[in-house]
Amino acid sequence: MTGNVSFRLVLACLLAVCACDYICGQTTGRIVGVVKDPSGRIVAKANVHAVNQATNEAWNTMTDEAGEYSFLLLPPGLYRIEGTAEGFKTAVLTEVVTRITETTIADVTLAIGTRAETVMVKDSPPVVQTDGPQLGSIVDAQAVANLPLASRNFTQLLTLSPGTATYLPDSTAVGRNTQAISVNGARVTQNFFQINGIDATTMGTNGVILVGVPAPETIEQFKVQASLYDARYGRSGGGNIQIVTKSGGNQVHGTAYEYFRNEALEANNPFLKASGQARP
Repeated sequence: MTGNVSFRLVLACLLAVCACDYICGQTTGRIVGVVKDPSGRIVAKANVHAVNQATNEAWNTMTDEAGEYSFLLLPPGLYRIEGTAEGFKTAVLTEVVTRITETTIADVTLAIGTRAETVMVKDSPPVVQTDGPQLGSIVDAQAVANLPLASRNFTQLLTLSPGTATYLPDSTAVGRNTQAISVNGARVTQNFFQINGIDATTMGTNGVILVGVPAPETIEQFKVQASLYDARYGRSGGGNIQIVTKSGGNQVHGTAYEYFRNEALEANNPFLKASGQARP
């Protein structure tokens, strides 16, 4: 009896660990790279640090015999990569972007000198993703905040991704006007939505109509994966949409908003006006 209980406990723990890794893999990104000297030779056993520029949270690792390093399961955002080794100056890469489900390549070149000396490098990582065949498009917090959203609903931005289509949003509609999209010709009920790695798809119709709609200010990134994604990102044949909310930072900030609806200043719906009906 005791053996059966122990076995079930161990099995439950293993399943929980696997589930956590599955969730984290969908809502995090990766930074990988190679550390080299000025002549292009690899530097093994070099220390590499990744620091989140918003929270100062740090990750540490060392390069292997091939001079390669990797940081897995990083929250999306901007990072500072620091590379150090004996006999070399400290190299610092700033504003290295991490995006959900994607791998950012950040190679580090060390200059001859002492660790006390620092070389700052600001470089853009390659635009082309080489870590897999999946096709998708990311919309970040800046785009969500600056693009017009009549009812503050991020689903109205899902059609910014290639291969997507939906109806024209009606800002006068009752409710939050959630948009159901078709990805590469698939039905609108063949999409899969996740918020922070949790299934947020409507169970009855497998659609988006009842999906949770976070305030735009809370969204860090969302991604629409259109095709060639692997099984870890979802179970549907249409599009897989991953949304990640902001985790906060070291600066205090906030937002206030209000819906202003007024019969004296609001224009009537053009279709109601054409049919002679008054403003609702």
